[in-house]
Amino acid sequence: MPPNPFYSFPLFSIFNGFGTYSPYAQCPGTGFVGFQGGQIMSYTIDLTIFVDFSGKAGPPKPINDIVDSLLAMGARIDERHLPAEFKISLISEQGGAISFVYKDFEFSFSHVPAKTKYSSVNLSCSNTYFKKDKKEIYLGYFIALSKTIWNAISGRKLYGLADHEAYVMAFEEEKKDVAKLNEPTRFWINFYGDGLVKQIGLEKIAADKDYALENLEGGVMCVMKQTPNQVMP
Repeated sequence: MPPNPFYSFPLFSIFNGFGTYSPYAQCPGTGFVGFQGGQIMSYTIDLTIFVDFSGKAGPPKPINDIVDSLLAMGARIDERHLPAEFKISLISEQGGAISFVYKDFEFSFSHVPAKTKYSSVNLSCSNTYFKKDKKEIYLGYFIALSKTIWNAISGRKLYGLADHEAYVMAFEEEKKDVAKLNEPTRFWINFYGDGLVKQIGLEKIAADKDYALENLEGGVMCVMKQTPNQVMP
């Protein structure tokens, strides 16, 4: 899927108030995307996980759990972008993003509350990290952070995917209703909640030898053994 610099979606951002958030204009924690000769110089690598928080008593706790888990693994909130009125409960209720730094790896964690069927929690970073000398290390960071977020989710975990500009593909998948998937997907990283593992079948999910399968809390993760070129050029 080619980059689309004009794609954006409404999101409440604690950094700039109500408005439109576009990862191509600025990905919190990763800086501005540049243009050269009419070409995009960098794009985002994203994780999106669809969750049903409807069975939880109040919205703040699930997001608190995720933030606490990121902090526990050594990530820190980038205070350069925090307004004085920062509250995690605001992100839980209205949606928004927090910039983090894990070692020397900057990323954004965000929450989009359910407007139709499901909420989503997301991780995003610039793909420029995967063009550097330490690209294998940064890939490891991204995967470790993704697993931490998945394991920390206390709602009903449905499905997740990570790839380049995955937030676009993720919302295409949501239109099909991710809870009704009956075939494995073939993104860079694919997460299946326990319900989908039962529905699709673990043997069917594990049958694709291009992927390495790992059991996580409340589901499984499948990572492509050969990192696709669009993720790591």
